[in-house]
Amino acid sequence: MGGEVIREAEHRDVAALVEMGCAFLRSTPYAALIADNPAQMEALAVRLIDSDTGVIFVSDHEDRLTGM
Repeated sequence: MGGEVIREAEHRDVAALVEMGCAFLRSTPYAALIADNPAQMEALAVRLIDSDTGVIFVSDHEDRLTGM
């Protein structure tokens, strides 16, 4: 049983990143101003993961994302 690990996001994390991003948006006042757009969040996550200059860091506990 390992502890919490901070690491760079990978393609296998995209679905969880989108889920967390949508949940975060819905929990803020911005939800009334910004449309919930999972496809765009997915595209952004993939672009950052593939980028040489972008990065997303995630927290991972036993192969389950717990934060970003």
